[in-house]
Amino acid sequence: MKHFAPDRKINIRTFILSAIAGLLLFFGFVFLSNNTIMPQGTIYFLNDVTLPQKNQTVVVFSPHPDDETLGAGGYIAKSIYNGASVYIVLVTDGDKRHLKDARYSEFQNATSRLGVPSRNLIYLNYQDGKLTTTSPDDLTRDVQKQIDTLKPDFLIYSYMYDEHPDHAMVGKTVHDIVSTQTNRVTINYQYLIHEPRFPQSKKYRPDMYLLPPIRLVSVDTQWLRYMLTPDQVTQKKEAVEEYTSQLRVPILGNLMRSLIRKNELFLVDLGETL
Repeated sequence: MKHFAPDRKINIRTFILSAIAGLLLFFGFVFLSNNTIMPQGTIYFLNDVTLPQKNQTVVVFSPHPDDETLGAGGYIAKSIYNGASVYIVLVTDGDKRHLKDARYSEFQNATSRLGVPSRNLIYLNYQDGKLTTTSPDDLTRDVQKQIDTLKPDFLIYSYMYDEHPDHAMVGKTVHDIVSTQTNRVTINYQYLIHEPRFPQSKKYRPDMYLLPPIRLVSVDTQWLRYMLTPDQVTQKKEAVEEYTSQLRVPILGNLMRSLIRKNELFLVDLGETL
């Protein structure tokens, strides 16, 4: 029988382990190259959001008419069901294609389907698509005024690094206010709408989970889920369908429908720069 020297056995073992590690790195690279979103199974590793209870207040900042429903429609409806008061602050007028009146009407109909009373809809009337050219001081003042007036326990708003400039501007403005406020503690959640290849796939898939882009997952971020019941998925779909002016635009319509999934996705904002 042939025997190998101890050193040679170690070398063979090292070679095998190195080969396995190399294969894992290779397949990991292939996965990341073809999948920019976390795989469906990772939904079970996300924690659940905190839901408001009776007599608490939720304030949702929506850059455009429809973002409130796309990003947090199920959460809004559940909050109202729990007895919380929900206010939606619509930042821009949705008039980019001269559709202001139509989009305001759609906004009112969609939020009504979620259970939000019309008296809880607040309009800041900034010009759609022009927030980056707006005075930051003016926007900060108007957002701060709503927070001071409504005194929310929960703040829901667009992701501060969203690909859409209006979304990023709204998110950054609210984030900066949250970061500096010392007289009130709120639970702060950001929602993502615009990000390349998010979600996968961009079509109506209510059987799938909504998961974050891999590049936005790190030890410094915490993504949470809000799981929707089948009835809530239907309710959100009906609310989204009120936005007929947007759904008829093929690319935009596909994105909107693709955000109707088995859950909603929120990023915890701890008041620190991410």
